[in-house]
Amino acid sequence: MMLHHISVKNNFQSNTLIAQAVVAKLKFKILKIHATLLYSPHRYFPFQMAR
Repeated sequence: MMLHHISVKNNFQSNTLIAQAVVAKLKFKILKIHATLLYSPHRYFPFQMAR
């Protein structure tokens, strides 16, 4: 029973790490898009209208 619990805990930890990596990647992508929009206003206006 204890062994099973440990494996579940380890699995949960690795899943958490994977989730954190995915979130970090998404945040980075959003920041990159944000920066692109900030530094190119002419591309920003059509984007605003499209929303």
